[in-house]
Amino acid sequence: MRRISGGEKKRLSIALEILTRSRLLFHDEPTTGLDSTTTFFMLQTLKHIVVDNNKIIISSIHQPTSEVFGHLYDLYQIV
Repeated sequence: MRRISGGEKKRLSIALEILTRSRLLFHDEPTTGLDSTTTFFMLQTLKHIVVDNNKIIISSIHQPTSEVFGHLYDLYQIV
């Protein structure tokens, strides 16, 4: 039986938080284990969730790349 990877587990937990329709989403290191392309698309999706659904997202990210930090700064500016 195949098990899900750490990245798949992380994306699944984020999806479950989104589906519960709570106003506040808390993500503990959502980009850990993701490649740069997946990280980019995940941050873009979170940005759309914030704007389109009036959600608040709290995330902890350790040592983000400058590109990831730029996206997080954009998210912060929206709120």
